[in-house]
Amino acid sequence: MSRSLIAALTALTAFTGCSDKGAIDTADTEETADTDTADTEETAAPAMINLTVELDDIVGGADLSAATASLQGEALTRNADGTFSGTAPQSTLLTARASAPGFMEGVMQGFSEDVDMYLFPPMLDLNTRDAISAALGLPYDETKAMLMIRAYLRDESGQASALGGLTIDIDAPYDIALTSDQRTPGGLVPSNTTVSDAQSRAQITFINVVAGEIGVTVTAPEGVEYCTWYRDETRVDEWRPTIEAGVLNSLYVICY
Repeated sequence: MSRSLIAALTALTAFTGCSDKGAIDTADTEETADTDTADTEETAAPAMINLTVELDDIVGGADLSAATASLQGEALTRNADGTFSGTAPQSTLLTARASAPGFMEGVMQGFSEDVDMYLFPPMLDLNTRDAISAALGLPYDETKAMLMIRAYLRDESGQASALGGLTIDIDAPYDIALTSDQRTPGGLVPSNTTVSDAQSRAQITFINVVAGEIGVTVTAPEGVEYCTWYRDETRVDEWRPTIEAGVLNSLYVICY
């Protein structure tokens, strides 16, 4: 398999009343106050954060000037630097989408924190996708999904780096799992364990995954205590993402 083809895969958040009348009057007053408070809480606007969507050009060098992006189904504003801006509530499951002529639709899922953040939906052109499938001897199935999962280790300062040695399993059928490994000829190895060098990006790509809700299991290397989904405290085994057919799905695992 040519290295240029492999680069396409590797570049890749309860009242009780009482019988005494005085007590009842007080209770009525308290109940009204409680109701008013509840109404106020229900109508209060949720705390929001700013979001930047930056397209993850897997191959690199592509013309994405015609690309569009959305968050939770709402179109985002394009910035002069090619990124997109929007807002979202804190502690919410987010879905960012990006599309451009001649590219697979890229979909990234994650959770919002209480700080501004970035999302990176992946972009892969159709010609490269088909060439990769041919090189692998696995025709791309439009009725199934392509799923990319990357793993990072976050230190005490909040900085994240690629995490090697993490084994990723999914409970949905798929044709093959490929780990990005630039240390090997061709840069791609049939494996579901990540490699940590910067170019390999600790990335596993699952090809032709049966779409739908899936479970993800991670087996962390020694010294790692736990792993969550990008970017809150939801543990990997506490959320089952829904993977879509015909798009390039992207998930990020953050370990501590």
